[in-house]
Amino acid sequence: MMKKSEQTRGRLLEAALRVISRKGYSAATVDEIVKEAGVSKGVAYYHFKSKEEIGNSILDIRTEQIFEDLKSCAVEKDAAEALAAMLGKFVDIAFDDRSFTRFLMNELWREGRTWSTDMRQKIEAIIELLAEQVERGKADGLFRESLDPTFVANGILGLIITDTLYATGPDGEPTVSKDQFRARIADFVSHALLR
Repeated sequence: MMKKSEQTRGRLLEAALRVISRKGYSAATVDEIVKEAGVSKGVAYYHFKSKEEIGNSILDIRTEQIFEDLKSCAVEKDAAEALAAMLGKFVDIAFDDRSFTRFLMNELWREGRTWSTDMRQKIEAIIELLAEQVERGKADGLFRESLDPTFVANGILGLIITDTLYATGPDGEPTVSKDQFRARIADFVSHALLR
């Protein structure tokens, strides 16, 4: 059972993500986050020193979840199956939590952003997981030999994140089903990789 302080911390992080999703990170304030979470400012500052720490916590926790989910797919029989499972899992995560995906995209490309060491390492680990499958597929003769695995892995990360938001209408609702979106991503990536 989760302790009350852990529940409060989780509630603050979820509230922060909702506020950031509506207003953007820069415009979001701690006052709005505590109001959304239904806690006092003192409680917020007990758990987090600053808005930056709240944002970093969201990014650290969620990127760790993405890494663990993708890592669980790397055990598939061959690289093509493993990469397909990773793409499907990543699409599910990105599509089902578009608030986080928007936040992640903005933070990945925001100029002057100082990432926490944890987040930087987790993003690099995600890229490495994807790149390993591309390398394995090349070694097995499944993927084109000329591919640069790290370049492809970065491309996959960017493709899923940006296209998830492209597939979202102005009202925040998806313009295609998750299955259609997953099929489009898989088709695009397979055409880029296969011999």
